[in-house]
Amino acid sequence: MSSLVLEANNLNYIAMMFIRCFCYVVIPLGSVGHLLNVYVFTRPLLLSSPCSRYFLAASIVGLINIFYTLPMRMIQSGFINTDPGAHSVVFCKITWLLLNTIRYLYFNRSLLKNTNNFFLFLEPQLFG
Repeated sequence: MSSLVLEANNLNYIAMMFIRCFCYVVIPLGSVGHLLNVYVFTRPLLLSSPCSRYFLAASIVGLINIFYTLPMRMIQSGFINTDPGAHSVVFCKITWLLLNTIRYLYFNRSLLKNTNNFFLFLEPQLFG
């Protein structure tokens, strides 16, 4: 084998080991962080604010991301020949639909939150 093939195999192995370790650390820490956010933003005083509702929605989408997307990425990238989408076209399409929907929801919530804060900041200047 040439040295380039050996280096490529070595980089693939390093990436696979990094994904395995990274997911095992991020899943517990991310789930605790998002659950604490859900606990904080469901307090009655904070539920009246639209901004905290956006943060609550972002935390719920983050939980879905942590419990669905990261394990799927870990299975697909962290282990050799264990991609569940390789054997079923329907499963592959559903997985990609859910992954892209979750990614879009997180971006959408962040965009709405920032737009809402911008107009709340401008309201006293425009009408007051």
